[in-house]
Amino acid sequence: MIVYGPPTYDYDIDLGPIFVHDYYHTYYTDLVQELMSPNEATSIGAGTSDNNLINGKNNFECSSQRTANPCVSDAGLSKFFFEPGKVHRLRFINSGAEGMLHISIDRHKMIIIAADFVPMIGKEVEVISLAVAQRMDVLVTGVGKPGDSYWLRSQIQPCSGALNPLALAAIYYPGADQTLAPTSTAWPDTLPPCLDMDPSTFVPYYSSTPQPAAQQVDITIAFIQNATGHWLWTMNGVSYRSNYNEPTLLLTKATSPDSPLNFPLEYNAYAINPGKNTSQFAVFHFENTVGVGHPMHLHGHNMYLLSQGHGTWDGTVIDTPNPPRRDVFICPASGHLVIAFHANNPGVWPFHCHIAWHLGAGLFIQAVEQSEWIQESMSIPAASYQQCKIWWNYTGHDVVHEIDSGL
Repeated sequence: MIVYGPPTYDYDIDLGPIFVHDYYHTYYTDLVQELMSPNEATSIGAGTSDNNLINGKNNFECSSQRTANPCVSDAGLSKFFFEPGKVHRLRFINSGAEGMLHISIDRHKMIIIAADFVPMIGKEVEVISLAVAQRMDVLVTGVGKPGDSYWLRSQIQPCSGALNPLALAAIYYPGADQTLAPTSTAWPDTLPPCLDMDPSTFVPYYSSTPQPAAQQVDITIAFIQNATGHWLWTMNGVSYRSNYNEPTLLLTKATSPDSPLNFPLEYNAYAINPGKNTSQFAVFHFENTVGVGHPMHLHGHNMYLLSQGHGTWDGTVIDTPNPPRRDVFICPASGHLVIAFHANNPGVWPFHCHIAWHLGAGLFIQAVEQSEWIQESMSIPAASYQQCKIWWNYTGHDVVHEIDSGL
């Protein structure tokens, strides 16, 4: 989906969304069973992807496949077409399960103009990084001449296992022989692996300053073995588990404003600014005790980055009136992430690691925002209640096999 708003930079050609992501030949449910097994060495990682795709394509040598699923070697690459001297807009989306990517176009520099739908002041770079669920819009000027061709590269980073970590797509200029592969060479990649780009890269085009927080929530991320020997991710000691029969929003709506919210422990729900003052901000401070990073995604908000790095947080924040804003930031391995957001959007908002296997193993909390407004003023559509009734009826006579957290 592309939402067109006021343009911040001019361009000539919009190449549309470009999906970049790891790819597994094994089914999700089989992977989850493996990754939540009592084998810690397997569980703490994310398995090994088979391939890396650009708009659904990349070559793969089927002799290295680990499953019996149908496979075609050298299935082909995606192709893109540039015009000499024209400015092209590319909208990259990491839609993968786990793999962090570095993306570049041989001999072409990119100007970052948006990150996670937040317009940015243009920054020229040679390589960009995208964690799972991050998006980035770039402008690329066609520096080639008719007949030229170049490689677009997407490289899975070493914190993610991959049989085929490099994805390639071909960029052709008018008159280029599309039966021939490009012979261009890659830019040197000087970005640190498995981390967000330097915060100075992202200066929001429309300036905004977070106000002092009315509430701070401290979250410790850990990796634990439960009583059955299976490995789970926890936030403040709780591994999330959903209950579709009792949605958090409906529980909030059914609770009197005079009564404290009392959710089951496994809901991992936090009341955020439960009063009616919608001018206040909240801060989330994550401490990651495990040597694996997490792309943390908050629904319904843009987050202001206050601090991010290895080791524990020392209380200092980024000293700028216009800090980076986006909706996915990495909490580094054995590090910390501190973000602020304007708590003015009533609802129940997921806040979670976007790595599929970590999310499936419970790395998820819920921000119940403006709960008094929800209880007194929110009108839940009848269609939502009806959908719940259909589900309740279904589960009354069919046992739902929930292999993971339910997400």
